[in-house]
Amino acid sequence: MPACGGNYSNEDLDFQNALPAREDLTPQISALTNLDTAEFYRTTRDSVRGFSTLLDNILGAIDEVRRIPATRRDKDIRQWGPWQSKDDPTLQLRVTIRKNATAMTAENPFGFVFAYAVDVARIKTDVWVNFVSGSFNPAGGVRKGRGQVVLSTLGMRFLGLPLDKNPADTDDELAWLDTLTINYATLNDVSWDAFAMLHVDPADAMPPEATQAQWHYREDAAKNMGTFRFGWEGGADLHAQAMQITSTWRLSDSAGRADVLITAGLATGKAATECWGPDAVATYINRTYEPEKNKGMENTCVFPAAQ
Repeated sequence: MPACGGNYSNEDLDFQNALPAREDLTPQISALTNLDTAEFYRTTRDSVRGFSTLLDNILGAIDEVRRIPATRRDKDIRQWGPWQSKDDPTLQLRVTIRKNATAMTAENPFGFVFAYAVDVARIKTDVWVNFVSGSFNPAGGVRKGRGQVVLSTLGMRFLGLPLDKNPADTDDELAWLDTLTINYATLNDVSWDAFAMLHVDPADAMPPEATQAQWHYREDAAKNMGTFRFGWEGGADLHAQAMQITSTWRLSDSAGRADVLITAGLATGKAATECWGPDAVATYINRTYEPEKNKGMENTCVFPAAQ
């Protein structure tokens, strides 16, 4: 099959499709905001956007594989690169994908699994460290199946490699992250769970707001529903040492609700619920810790509390 920059075989495409794509994993929620935007809708949207930016950092290198031909082809191995990083010209990247035979199971009906690694090194050196690794069990269809993505900044820290695309922009940096693990399924609907260990610099006098974080996302097209759960723990706030936010919204117009619970600290057990309509304006607010802000009726919520 002809392609820009070279030729792809059908087998090359099978290897490429073992890699996740941003559009497969990014939660779908409207970016609508205004002066009256519900606070927890904004929190939900910002959390989704932050996680999506993190996915961009992880999957940006992987996406390059879809644009250039493989540089090495063996029976069960494909390799792309090395090529110069577009985000940091001092670095070079390479991606290696292996096809490994496994026992046939209900979750692995084809009897093989793809394993991949994204490695990074300084330009004109041959000291490579792993940046992203992962696996994919295909279930039939383009990028349909179950997989895992693991990002680690530990090797880059050991070699003193830069972690930020733009150090002046904190939205796209990886400096606060040690490891991130994402387990996902892209079958009839998309779902994934992610867990991060956040980096605490020993030289800092004060730790960051959290030491670990968890995310969960699930789409249910039949119910026109997306559910996004974000939680963190650790940090210096004695009242809220851990918090869980669960947001559910309609995929069609993003009207939804958020339920918040403080799970550790002096304010343990304090909770809040907020619902909003398609215009992102709050229709119902109930906060045990700020009752003066309460308004509306819960029957205006488009979904009941998430289980």
